[in-house]
Amino acid sequence: MLFVSILPVVVLSVWAQHSAMNGEIETVKEKHLLLAQNLTQSLGRYVKDVRLVFALAAQNLDFSGPPAGIEKTLRGLRVRSVREVDRSGRLVRSICGFNCSRGDGFSAAVFRTLTKARARAKAVPGRVVLSNIFRNAQGEPTVFLLMAKPGERVVIGELATDHMISLQHLISFGGRGHAVIVDRVGRVIAHPYPSFVAEMKSLSALNIVQEMMRGKSGVGIFYSPHSKEKMIAGFAVVPGVGWGVMVPQPYAELEAKARALRWAVYAIAALGVLMSIAISWGMSGLLSRPLRAVVRTTDRIARGALSSRVEALPRFSPREVIRLAASFNHMMDEIHANTIKLAALTKKANAANRAKSNFLAGVSHELRTPLNAILGFSDAIRNQIFGPMGNPRYVDYVENIHGSGAHLLSLVDDLMDISCLEIGQLKLEERTVLIPDLVRPTLEHARAAAADKEIRIETAIAPDIPALHCDERRVRQILTVLLAHGVLRSPEGGTVRLNVMFDQGDRVRFSVADEGRELHPGEADSLLLPFYLADNGVARGQGGTGLGLSLSKALMESHGGTLRIASSTAAGLVVEIIFPAQRTVDIAEVETGA
Repeated sequence: MLFVSILPVVVLSVWAQHSAMNGEIETVKEKHLLLAQNLTQSLGRYVKDVRLVFALAAQNLDFSGPPAGIEKTLRGLRVRSVREVDRSGRLVRSICGFNCSRGDGFSAAVFRTLTKARARAKAVPGRVVLSNIFRNAQGEPTVFLLMAKPGERVVIGELATDHMISLQHLISFGGRGHAVIVDRVGRVIAHPYPSFVAEMKSLSALNIVQEMMRGKSGVGIFYSPHSKEKMIAGFAVVPGVGWGVMVPQPYAELEAKARALRWAVYAIAALGVLMSIAISWGMSGLLSRPLRAVVRTTDRIARGALSSRVEALPRFSPREVIRLAASFNHMMDEIHANTIKLAALTKKANAANRAKSNFLAGVSHELRTPLNAILGFSDAIRNQIFGPMGNPRYVDYVENIHGSGAHLLSLVDDLMDISCLEIGQLKLEERTVLIPDLVRPTLEHARAAAADKEIRIETAIAPDIPALHCDERRVRQILTVLLAHGVLRSPEGGTVRLNVMFDQGDRVRFSVADEGRELHPGEADSLLLPFYLADNGVARGQGGTGLGLSLSKALMESHGGTLRIASSTAAGLVVEIIFPAQRTVDIAEVETGA
């Protein structure tokens, strides 16, 4: 027993001595690669914003003046200038962001330097192309933005490297861990050494930079000629631009950490050996025999022999072990009994659920046929297709018949939808639809319903909202339920607000806010259950069935989205539906497809 107690501690110390360095390297690999990937994502978002604003400025150069506030936006994105030149390099027109060079011309030397970049831009007219890093007319390191326009003209923008350098400065760890940003050919854009940035030093000779130039990401080890030491770095590539980002750290720092860890493990191992000797000496004989009996039983149970129990323990076993064995046997008896009960209950629940689903499907089918007949005949009478009926009261009666039949048909449709959802047979008829086209008819219907209570329905749709790929009828059904719920909750003369926005996770979010009462504790969860009737009369006493929100929640989940109660205060209730990013479609793609 003494040997068995000491052996794991000794093995741990030996293992730590050999694996401390490997463990440190693996930890660093994950951290450095994650830092590099996070930095590439930040740069990717920045480049996307720069391209959009530059394209807007370039497209508006032909008009009488630039869009309002464009200079401030360019300055915020660190775009010095946007200039349109003809095929010979003559300046046609320009917009100044900040620190623009004086004079009416465009630098001929810079124009010649950008020959290859101009050719790339002409190959994709109307699209924004980024050059490698070059010096501008003032000798400052600059990334040039280019977009070809009709008539052999090119719009050229100067993007300062301030923002890239500020992002690079944010990453600093360990003793000398840092970040480096290079362009497509390995020249420095941002580096801890200002001299490297000023001379746009080429790092293309480093094997890790060559990997980035080939568009690869990962973790690698290289020798730094400047620092004269081995480095380990995570590296990644900015998509769509080709810039490389690496996060290196001196290898010596890892070795120092590994040495410190080894000494700590040695100290812990020595202490553990001493404690193991002391404890094992006194307890091994007393505990090992009765505990082995318990362990043997647990092993048999683990192998599937659930009827096994701890047998009689040796004489003079500790009272605690005896009580442990008795409690263990009692626990296994309870588990066995509960398992039998649970299996029976599960079988009954599954049978009941199948019966309920079959009932819903059957009764919905049976109700639909007479309801269709009721609606058809009442519609014919209401429209008086065989001539006037004479007494106008008959028209009122027919209106009541038609309204009741329509309400029953809506209930049947809800029951059918619930049945299909439960058995997994609801099919979505998906297509791409613009959100204003989705919201407009729903608002018209909701405002007509809200007129009786003099409730205003206000809406706000974000200007940059994308299109949705969804089942248009189902989404309108969901929005109709949310707006109707808000109208029913709000007092007379109140306001219901529908907001549509595009959040940071590229998700489309619809929110409906009413001015009804605050929910009771726990009522938010109950509100989303089928057939729930709220105490405030939203469903109870006002024609509701309690199916709307629960069905809407299930329909959202079938789209991969969510429906939730976002907040409930004295000011009212906010219900949100959120569509995932994969459901969004760029409006430009929709218009192109059209």
